[in-house]
Amino acid sequence: MADPAEIRREIESHRRRIEALEADLHATEHPAGWIPERFYLAYHALAGIIIGAIAAWAALAMNALGSQLIHGDPFRLMRYYATIFTGGIEETNRASVLVMAIGMHTITGAMCGAPIHVVFSRFFPRRPLPSRAAWGAGLGTVMWLVNLYAILSWLQPLLVGKFYINEIPFWVAALTHIAFTVTVLLVQPLGTFDPESYAGSKPGAPARG
Repeated sequence: MADPAEIRREIESHRRRIEALEADLHATEHPAGWIPERFYLAYHALAGIIIGAIAAWAALAMNALGSQLIHGDPFRLMRYYATIFTGGIEETNRASVLVMAIGMHTITGAMCGAPIHVVFSRFFPRRPLPSRAAWGAGLGTVMWLVNLYAILSWLQPLLVGKFYINEIPFWVAALTHIAFTVTVLLVQPLGTFDPESYAGSKPGAPARG
């Protein structure tokens, strides 16, 4: 007849082995080595660049709409931005100049979108949609005032001799900036990294209720 103490030791040995196998299985199914334990800055910065570029095109659409309503030419207001390259409005009719202006607009949007997305994802996550829209409208107004009157009002005359961009109707310029920031913040949740969602999507991971 088997010794009860020997049976208990064998059961305990098997239990430890099962626990070790379960730990190995969990580590295989949920590799967390690359997932940051804190805020994933690089991910959100890259997502912000992409979102900023998308928002720049949303703002460009608003700009083109205002230009069409005022001048009957969707690229008229973009030509004012292009004067930063040409020094005069007459030279902005070339397609290459407009492409450069649109490219600068897109790059600027990507550069501005990254810090906005990072800050709001880090400090203001899970804000409801109306709150994000309101924040976007306020931030866009501030960006318009800073860009137009604190930077371009002296920079463009210094570079080309005249403040051409000031000829854009103020409400069009303001709405262009607001369209940009509102778009960034409305799309912001799509660019937020959630490690729990990643772990839950791995094969073999238990479904979350």
